[in-house]
Amino acid sequence: MTTHAEPATAHAEPTTAAEDLTDAALRRAEHDLLRAELEHEQTRRTLTARSQ
Repeated sequence: MTTHAEPATAHAEPTTAAEDLTDAALRRAEHDLLRAELEHEQTRRTLTARSQ
């Protein structure tokens, strides 16, 4: 007998507004963190270049 797995989305629960807002907040926080890391790296490189 052959069995097959159903896609994970077949029984997915609909998201609530709170979950959607949480996901949006997490995406924004990740974006802000990546931007801050980039700015930090650019500053570090600038200061390193100036000190040489």
